[in-house]
Amino acid sequence: MSSADINPIIPGFAPDPSVVLVDGTFFLVNSSFHMFPGLPIYASKDLTSWKHIGNAINRQSQLKLTVSRTILCPPHENGDVMLSTGGLYAPTIRYQNGTFYIVCTNVIHDDSSDDSKTENFVVSSSNIWSNEWSDAIYFDFDGIDPSIFFDDNGRAYIQGSAGPGPMTKIHLFEIDLKTGKKLSEEKKIWDGTGGIYPEGPHIYKKDGFFYLVISEGGTHDDHMITVARSKDIWGPYEQFEKNPILTARGTDEYIQYTGHSDMFQDQQGQWWGVCLGVRKDESRFIMGRETFLTTGSWPAGEWPSLDLVKRNPKFPGGKELVRADGTLPLTADPMMDYLYIRDAVLGDHQFSNDGKTVTLTASRADMSQWEKPVTFVGKRQRLLKGNATVTMHKPTISSDAHLKAGIAYYKDEHRYMKLFYDFSTSEMVFEVVNNAKKISRTVRHDVQLGSVVALRIEYTERSLQLSYRNGENSGPWVSFDGLDTLEMTGPDFVGPVIGVFAIATTQNTHVQFDDLEVLFNGLSGKVSRRVYIIKNRGAMAAVSEAERAKAIMSIQSVFDRFHLISADAPVKFFDDQVMRDAKVVDGSPDGKASFEIRITPYYGNINGVLHGGAAGVIFDMLTSPALAPLSRPGFWDFLGGVTRVLNVSFLRGVPIGTVVRVNSKVMQVGRTMAMIQSEMTSLDGKIIYCTAEHHKVSVATPAHHLSEKYEVEWDRVMKAEGKKPNGLWTPKKVKGKL
Repeated sequence: MSSADINPIIPGFAPDPSVVLVDGTFFLVNSSFHMFPGLPIYASKDLTSWKHIGNAINRQSQLKLTVSRTILCPPHENGDVMLSTGGLYAPTIRYQNGTFYIVCTNVIHDDSSDDSKTENFVVSSSNIWSNEWSDAIYFDFDGIDPSIFFDDNGRAYIQGSAGPGPMTKIHLFEIDLKTGKKLSEEKKIWDGTGGIYPEGPHIYKKDGFFYLVISEGGTHDDHMITVARSKDIWGPYEQFEKNPILTARGTDEYIQYTGHSDMFQDQQGQWWGVCLGVRKDESRFIMGRETFLTTGSWPAGEWPSLDLVKRNPKFPGGKELVRADGTLPLTADPMMDYLYIRDAVLGDHQFSNDGKTVTLTASRADMSQWEKPVTFVGKRQRLLKGNATVTMHKPTISSDAHLKAGIAYYKDEHRYMKLFYDFSTSEMVFEVVNNAKKISRTVRHDVQLGSVVALRIEYTERSLQLSYRNGENSGPWVSFDGLDTLEMTGPDFVGPVIGVFAIATTQNTHVQFDDLEVLFNGLSGKVSRRVYIIKNRGAMAAVSEAERAKAIMSIQSVFDRFHLISADAPVKFFDDQVMRDAKVVDGSPDGKASFEIRITPYYGNINGVLHGGAAGVIFDMLTSPALAPLSRPGFWDFLGGVTRVLNVSFLRGVPIGTVVRVNSKVMQVGRTMAMIQSEMTSLDGKIIYCTAEHHKVSVATPAHHLSEKYEVEWDRVMKAEGKKPNGLWTPKKVKGKL
């Protein structure tokens, strides 16, 4: 997915969106389930750039999340186990007479049974920008997904999905929002069209009709939006003969499970819908349910429609919605996006004034249970590809503390991944658990901890990798075996949160963490002004064929020159074999290069698969040529300097005889340093065997390597164009800090 894509507008653990437009600003709220603060609120002027401005549930005195455990449901016929987490479900945000209202359900999952209990409530705010929300006002409703409709006389009505499921019904009643008192009988107004779990209802009045828009089919494969209408708010409601008005069911779209929509108009009269959906790569949808935007239409007197959800919504006529130059897709007010698990002891998480340091007081309970508070604080994973890093200080503790502290990737008490130091055994530990898939693995490294240790989680759509770097000096990263994101994917309600944790058997055990960052492609907000950042990481087809051909020629020139130099060498080195076996298959002027290479027995080990050392040589030789399209005289000539750090993460063995694709891209390049990322995959891209991150230092290329003796066709083309050798493209310098 390109960073320029509009969708998802709220990425990562952002289901069940609802939107209201007030005074030229769109306000959006999402479900938050078992995490606190709850019900995050985002604001936008243009629907493409959003800011996290508050959380409607931001005081623990407003309500309790203690009994919001995650239930493992009976296996589906395909073997999948759905995980049903309690907590805050499906809020709706509305505005009336100077007051914002959010209505929501707190789903109670205690240990008495697997049946849910519900507490429905409303909170309000007269100043949404101040993040000041009222205490919860509860009302009597046995169901979920309440929404508010205000009629022309200002009367408020609750419409919701009444239990029991799976064949829930849509009910309606009038309410006093100040007291929660029902002002009418509760009445069933629609059964839906026949899909399971009719829910997420919203009533809109237009052209003399009351339109009832709901979700059906469950929140996964069969999710859809349907609509009915009536001349009277109480019904009877006539369903649209062309239902559903939105679904991804039965399509091969990348964005799947679309449903739970709220429709609204912008200031120009254009209709829109927000909905939940997932980005699905085969069976992987690692980010969980996210918030997407799509265009719609609603002609006078007719039925509404919503367009199939795409990465970039299109207006009538085919023009795509674009984000304004210089704006970011999503930002947050300071400290607004930190999350805790359920009813955590907030005092056990002490942040410094600048927010860069957090000192944790270890809890006795671990994240593998739900009944007791856990010391953990983190942030939602917002991007498919990136990493999270933190520095942990070695604490002074008693010998009987049995402290375990580190970084974690967390969804719920049944699914998590941790990298931590076990102070009682002096071991660095990697642990992965998914009870829904019966996965439980632990790997330990004997480590004598230095004064600090850096911890890192790297993530892509298909892989997760944990590593650590011990001591104050910048030594090499040490990695544990990676895992396929399928191990953390499954039908559920929540999404990944990455943060730090601490558990111990003694009280008052403290651990300091610095600079917790959830980063994109390894780039922090502290980048030197001398660094160039390569933007637009989209597909190579985004450039013209002429530019592409020229980039491929520049990459091929590295191989051509290498062969000429190697022919004069008295002996042949192992890099020579890689350069002879690899074939350039694609390139792009912004620093991307693709190669194919057959894994012959020369590269193998006694197990019949690619040797790890050989993989390192392949990555070493097939990352550097990606710099060729960016090079110019004195700037990353030929093979582009020398290696500073080469990290290789092994995810799956490559059988001898396999032809693999190696895709490399320059992520960062400056006058003295560069960083290239690469993946070794199957030819169809469905299997990722291993990944690499290559950090290079620029040193002068030996002059004779650039002499006329080793001139190649690329040099002659450049001379014919009146340019110096190697000059193709100059990256734009970043202004200020990123």
